[in-house]
Amino acid sequence: MELKAIRSSESQPEITTLGEMILSHESVTNYPGPEFSDPGDTVYDDGYLRVEYERFYVSCGGRPLYHLSRREFLILSRLVRAAGRPVTKEEIWACVWGDAATFNAGNFRVHIANLRRKLAPYELDIVAMVNVGYHLERVVAQEDRNEQAR
Repeated sequence: MELKAIRSSESQPEITTLGEMILSHESVTNYPGPEFSDPGDTVYDDGYLRVEYERFYVSCGGRPLYHLSRREFLILSRLVRAAGRPVTKEEIWACVWGDAATFNAGNFRVHIANLRRKLAPYELDIVAMVNVGYHLERVVAQEDRNEQAR
């Protein structure tokens, strides 16, 4: 199934498929850096966080997160695919809700807040960057920061 994107402008090339939209970070943010991870990848694993896209499975530090809703999983997987770079709320909305619903800021905030609460015990946080977007990062405990400073 190939999804068509509707965004096009003179300054950016026309994006015709969802895969091209995911791969083109310019269509999401002006943040410089390498492209997003390949949407064809079926598993993301950095040694701590593991996301299996086809199975809707997430684990952190070897502990599975079974209590994520489908939408929370899609938000998390979109942030993971961005590899630490910010993702706009519009891009997250398009990935999770698609064209089925118009953007609803309250609904979006509730899903982000619920996901943050569920990720907190695993030392993960969704960080909001004002007027830029969101990115996923691992939280370092204050004790660990003190040890690193020594």
